[in-house]
Amino acid sequence: MIKFDILSFTLALLSVMVAAYLYVVVQFQLALVPLVLLLAGMMFSYIMSPGDIDQELEESLQQKNIMYTGLALLCFAVFGFVIKFLPLSVEKLSVVDAMLLGVLMAVSEEYFFRGAITQFFMTRFSEPVAVVMSGIIFAAYHTAVYGQMITSLLYAALAGMVLSYIFVKTKSLTPTILAHIANNILAVI
Repeated sequence: MIKFDILSFTLALLSVMVAAYLYVVVQFQLALVPLVLLLAGMMFSYIMSPGDIDQELEESLQQKNIMYTGLALLCFAVFGFVIKFLPLSVEKLSVVDAMLLGVLMAVSEEYFFRGAITQFFMTRFSEPVAVVMSGIIFAAYHTAVYGQMITSLLYAALAGMVLSYIFVKTKSLTPTILAHIANNILAVI
């Protein structure tokens, strides 16, 4: 069901290294949380869609990835304008380390929530139901960060639904990862 391409796989490997750097060098113990999400997401994604990693991105897939990445970023911009988005506080990290954490979180969450959760729901429900349920679970997960801030949780739910929709349409994690990375980095800046 999912297309593992070289870019999403490379980003996953780089994220493992970022987690190791944040944990060992910066001594940011919470870096283990996204690492566990990433590894679990990769494992469950592979179990549900075993197959080799496609070494090349087809030209049409590249264009589709760019288009859907742009669509996700546009949706995030609209959500951010309409709903006050309050970013994760990373006060004890430098800007560069906070950006690295944003990359790590994006890749980890995409493998887990789109690669595993959305794909799991797609095997049991219709695509629209899978998209909505995945977005709701994504927002519930973000209560750890936002607590009961309704506007931020609504943003997370809508963003999760958009990312799930894009995953369903492309069957690829690359556009969702790229959009999520951009969103997280912009939240830090």
